[in-house]
Amino acid sequence: MDWPLLLLVSCLFAITGALNHSGVAAELLEFLTNHDLLPDSLPLLTPFSVLMSNAIGGVPTAMLLLQLWQTPPPGVLYALALLSSLAGNLLLTGSLMNVLIAERADRTAALRIRRICPRRGSDRGPVARLCRILAGAAASLAAAALGIVARIGTWARGGLERCMSFRSLRIGTRGSPMALRQTELVRDRLFAAHPDLAAVGAVEIVTIRTTGDRVQDRRLAEIGGKGLFTKEIEEALFAGRIDLAVHSLKDVETWLPDGLEIACVLARDDPRDAFLSAKAASLAALPEGASVGTASLRRQAQLLRQRPDLTVVPIRGNADTRLKKLDAGEVDAIVLALCGLERLGIAERATEILSREVMLPAVGQGVLAIECRAGDYGLRRLLEPLHDAGTAGCITAERAMLAALDGSCRTPIAGLAELDGGRLVIEGLLMKQDASGEVRAWRAGGIGEAEALGSQLGRELKSRAGPGFGLD
Repeated sequence: MDWPLLLLVSCLFAITGALNHSGVAAELLEFLTNHDLLPDSLPLLTPFSVLMSNAIGGVPTAMLLLQLWQTPPPGVLYALALLSSLAGNLLLTGSLMNVLIAERADRTAALRIRRICPRRGSDRGPVARLCRILAGAAASLAAAALGIVARIGTWARGGLERCMSFRSLRIGTRGSPMALRQTELVRDRLFAAHPDLAAVGAVEIVTIRTTGDRVQDRRLAEIGGKGLFTKEIEEALFAGRIDLAVHSLKDVETWLPDGLEIACVLARDDPRDAFLSAKAASLAALPEGASVGTASLRRQAQLLRQRPDLTVVPIRGNADTRLKKLDAGEVDAIVLALCGLERLGIAERATEILSREVMLPAVGQGVLAIECRAGDYGLRRLLEPLHDAGTAGCITAERAMLAALDGSCRTPIAGLAELDGGRLVIEGLLMKQDASGEVRAWRAGGIGEAEALGSQLGRELKSRAGPGFGLD
């Protein structure tokens, strides 16, 4: 459901109803009559009432539109907003026209008849009765017209609400079990924060198959980078087919396309990596020359730094696919993000949780991010209860470091920012793919300095790196 649009419709009809029942037409008539501003003829009175009612109804409507949508919403919603504005103005126009005409008839009927028969003093009694009859008839017609307007308003209001009820909040995601589970976590937190969204059909999960999902036989670096996991989802956002997208932040490009933004990040889960093997209780216990499956150059470089004797086998696919390859004996061990195992409910499969000294995580690892169209303030307000400011500060520093390094998927880069009391501490690591060289550095400061700290760290790492780090 599009809550800003529903709010607009509700406010519009509330304004219309309040004006219709507040006696504004009679008060307006009194003011105009006292100042000789009210037209006497019906041909002039009709456009006059249309102009006045649209001014009264249109100004607050325009203000609401500008407040709710500082940039135009998608075409369909914009059309609905204009139609609702038109409907409200028509209702108010009908009310003002009927009341103005009825009140004018009531006040001028006797005067006009007396002007026609100025010397028929003996007829003044019957004329007065006739005037009362005419005025009563006019008032009855006005009341009937107002009743019709009210019924139209009720019908239109109900019809619009029924139409809006079919407009669900659409969440885009990849179709892997991990991606779907992460999206369900976000959906459930939305339900907890906004119980009305728990109604059947109020939220729809839209699965989108990305290029990164389709191409599984090559490393990401060989086919265009991690942006291939988000490209089609971002296209759906631009096209209006979805309202928001749920990502693992480590899969999101450093620079987002113009017009899109990260509107919310959830509190970070455990960012560490997990070692899984049926042949050894730990990385150190693997037999010499054992094979470890991973497609991540960051993991590859850090594995080789710890165990140069290991054979790193590039395997891609979702967590289930990699676990099946491990169980089938295709590799002796694999390394996966611990938070992914926890989200899938299979954390017990981890043989060892690797410390940050052994395996520094990827930038953004453990964080779920929600992406939406820039300027969608209604959606941002909806997401506010889910947003974690501490995590936002940490990932701001990490992504600023990544931006300063300007590395590619061919560059092993790791980074982790954490809060220590009121201070933010960020560690960055830059390595060669074969683990023959590395540069490591730290920065610390206030959380308000997050972006500056990350940028400074990235520039230091880059300045200290020599050839072979993939930054040329």
